[in-house]
Amino acid sequence: MRVLMVVAAIVFTLLNGANIAFATVSVENQARKLTLQEAINRALLVSDSLRKAEVDLEDADSKRKSVTILPQYIYEWSEVGEQSIYAKESLDFNYQRALNTYYSKRDAVALEAIQRYYDVVKCQRRVDLKELTVTRAKQELMKSQALYRCGMLTRSGLMEAEAKVSAAEGEVVSARGELDKACLSLNLLLKLPVGEQIDLVDAPTYAPIQGDYKFYEGRALYDNPLLKIASEATKYKDSVQNMTPSPGTGTVINSSDVEKARLDNEIARNETLQLVRSLYNSILALESSYEAMVRDLDVARETLRTTKMRYQVGMVTSQAVLEAEVYVASAEQGLFELATQHECLKLALEKPWAYTPTPK
Repeated sequence: MRVLMVVAAIVFTLLNGANIAFATVSVENQARKLTLQEAINRALLVSDSLRKAEVDLEDADSKRKSVTILPQYIYEWSEVGEQSIYAKESLDFNYQRALNTYYSKRDAVALEAIQRYYDVVKCQRRVDLKELTVTRAKQELMKSQALYRCGMLTRSGLMEAEAKVSAAEGEVVSARGELDKACLSLNLLLKLPVGEQIDLVDAPTYAPIQGDYKFYEGRALYDNPLLKIASEATKYKDSVQNMTPSPGTGTVINSSDVEKARLDNEIARNETLQLVRSLYNSILALESSYEAMVRDLDVARETLRTTKMRYQVGMVTSQAVLEAEVYVASAEQGLFELATQHECLKLALEKPWAYTPTPK
């Protein structure tokens, strides 16, 4: 089973894999380069919770193989035979539960690695944007100081420019704090030294969702390991209903227990359908916003292009160019964050049992 996990870690790609494009992230020299797939592989290999699920699976598999039902117990009832059948059914169910728990945990660890990886890239880009905003605010302050010295600006106007610089610097500090938290979260997941610099070289690319709602609904119901556990629990309790277990090995399962298991299965199924619908609608909402944000970015880039041309002929100052650059950077960041959220939700829709909604 350990071999199974190693192989899964090497070849694992969530469904058909995350859409990936090259991205540049500013880091210190000698930083560890890490692709998204490498992060997923490492998370699967070092996860304690996944290793525990693997040990539970190996233990359940060993126990179920240790029990056999003698032929005479199948054709002729006896108390010992009933106890043997109860034990066998219980161990088989425990194995199925452990197996599907392992699959669910594996997918959850992989999705968490993707989310944390993209969080770091997103936070780094935010820091870059905030630093550009500080540069613009400082240039505006220099302009205000010159005007103030010439008597063309009041003291309150100068103080306002100084306050903008302080506010922009405060936003940089806040953005760096968020980046540190994101890096720490990723490093802990991957069991890398705290504070180690990582050069993340992948970023999501935007691609509209493929398939209609019914396609994802059917997949979520059919492939879902958590639903398989609930379904197996119903079958198991129905199969051993009113059987007497060996002393100290279990309790008698009655019709009420079977009904509760059936209801749990139905509740889990309905919750899955609600989650799939929510994810699908959220993705469509992002896609409806994407084109408008692309147009905003095109306008920002065209503004920057014309502003640079005007600067070259002396029609505007370098401050105008910097403002246009901030405008472009802001539009690019907004589009990047939308693409990141879109990609993570798509992956969650592929395997909703691995997804944990972010608390509001």
